[in-house]
Amino acid sequence: MAHPSNILPTDVYVSDGTNDIPAPTGRYFFAVYNAGSVAATVDLTGSFYTYQTDAYKEINTEVTGFNIPAGVTIYGRFTNVDAPAKVLAYLA
Repeated sequence: MAHPSNILPTDVYVSDGTNDIPAPTGRYFFAVYNAGSVAATVDLTGSFYTYQTDAYKEINTEVTGFNIPAGVTIYGRFTNVDAPAKVLAYLA
């Protein structure tokens, strides 16, 4: 079995507020953290699901205008993060 430290993030991207942060091919961001002092509105690309009638179904590959309060981390499998400055994206 691999050592648990092998699953920790090796790369952290800090948004400059003007450019998208695309994940390298074959990799993804597993967490997005708002290190700022105010809420951040981000656009995320990845797999998103919602419960519809009787099962979870994929709704979109991009969610725009997602609000992350200051000091909050969201988790998922994101291939692109478009965020204001002081948002950190953790690469898996």
